[in-house]
Amino acid sequence: MKNMNNKLLLVTVIITLIIIFLVGLWPLSFHPKNEVEWLQNSNGVSFYGRGITYTGSFNLKSSLLHNNPITFEILLEPFRATKSDAGHFLSFYDGKEIEIIAFRQWKSTLEIFRSFPDSRIRLRDALISNEKRLITVSSEKEGTKIYLNGNFAKFYPNFSLIANSEIAAQLILGNSPSGKSPWKGNIFGIAIYNHSLAQDKVFQHYQAWTKGEAALLKKEEPIALYLFDEQKGTSVHNQAGQQNPLLMPSTFQMLQKHILDTPLKDFRIKALHFQDIFINIIGFIPLGFFFSALFNKSKFFSKNSISFITLLLGSLISLSIELIQVYLPTRNSSLTDLICNIFGTFLGIVLFRLIILHSHPRPP
Repeated sequence: MKNMNNKLLLVTVIITLIIIFLVGLWPLSFHPKNEVEWLQNSNGVSFYGRGITYTGSFNLKSSLLHNNPITFEILLEPFRATKSDAGHFLSFYDGKEIEIIAFRQWKSTLEIFRSFPDSRIRLRDALISNEKRLITVSSEKEGTKIYLNGNFAKFYPNFSLIANSEIAAQLILGNSPSGKSPWKGNIFGIAIYNHSLAQDKVFQHYQAWTKGEAALLKKEEPIALYLFDEQKGTSVHNQAGQQNPLLMPSTFQMLQKHILDTPLKDFRIKALHFQDIFINIIGFIPLGFFFSALFNKSKFFSKNSISFITLLLGSLISLSIELIQVYLPTRNSSLTDLICNIFGTFLGIVLFRLIILHSHPRPP
């Protein structure tokens, strides 16, 4: 009977471990589908889930961003207003740690972020669900102008996208470098110039985009011009030159891997965040409880050593899950989760000592 109870306890511990790993790593996919595809009835690509396209490293020396005015033209159509985190539909990434520039959507608000120094501007009702719009952003040292469908919308003094130093970066569409901020919608075309555009020029370009004559914009000598007219394949050619094609891999790629994001960086004042904290604590209570019970069967461990070993094992198991999550595009490696898991293990140990050891002390 005693052997049967020991075997049952061991099976319970194994099942608990399996459940914890499955929940912590599910879906266990290191190469999920890249959820971006060509549009069938027009030029463009559709980001319908967790998708991303990106170039190799842009040579921005003496051309783009470096002491020159810069203009972005983006013809797009959001699927729906983003209700939670901001979806990134265009950004430049330095290939290491910094998202140099990011164009983001939060609900119907357009947000443009820069990291040199950290600053951002916002334009409400710029991105309407299922409405096709040309967003034009022209930035000089004096400030930045935003146009919607060729019409002036707002001027932001003292906000500039111009850099004072040389930059090498990747152009990314449809997501952030970490892959954690997907944007959903269609992108029909992108042009980038290393000069500003006057308002009449902005409207002329809008007419060219809407009439399907965007190829004529080549005479404006853009740094990049993506018309998305290939309609098949795994790359989008830069019509302004042979370099820097946009890549559309079949599997989702994370360009920036985060290892154990700090609680401050990971924190969100949202119900889902606190729910995640609660689940991470509750999920490891059975581990602390049953491991304590298993070690308690041996006479070689004291009460304190049982608690220490169980807490150490809970920490190592949680750490291993968080490190594996670094390579899972659908999961986040978080120091907050690690701390919550350890605390849950501790609560399991306390629960065992209160319920079992106090009511059924071990025989000498």
